[in-house]
Amino acid sequence: MGKWSQASKRNLSEAMKRRWARIRRQKQYALSHKEHQLTHTMQDNVKEFLQETSEDHEFPHVDGVLPERFPFREYGDVVREARKIILDRDSKGRNAYATFYDGFPHGLSDATFETHRRVTRVLGLERQLANGIEDKKPLQETMRQDLIDLINYSVFAVLLLDKEVSK
Repeated sequence: MGKWSQASKRNLSEAMKRRWARIRRQKQYALSHKEHQLTHTMQDNVKEFLQETSEDHEFPHVDGVLPERFPFREYGDVVREARKIILDRDSKGRNAYATFYDGFPHGLSDATFETHRRVTRVLGLERQLANGIEDKKPLQETMRQDLIDLINYSVFAVLLLDKEVSK
């Protein structure tokens, strides 16, 4: 009775193969589930960023997953801050009686002049910071504000350029 029949050995062998296959699938599922959990938060952050920006943007991605090497959340925060400045100025009536384009009577030249002005200020502030000023915070805040203004004036320049091209 201690001898196994060929059929019994085959059945046992098949059962062991199925068991090991099931174990491999479970391990693969556990690994893929863990990878999914790790990328899930990043994908949610990217989706939130893309939803908060009203237009479709083309960012480098592989299979719908954006690489983690770029700080998309922080980038989105800065862009939202730049947009908020424009919205706040409009809501306070700053542009109540003039169109956007009326603010730039010389067109693209006005916007590029403003971007040049902001870059010049930032470079001057950077030199002051490099000279070892003890209280850096006020200069850094001014530099940050000028850089955000530079974002807006750069967008204005693109809008004005697009208007000139479409004529």
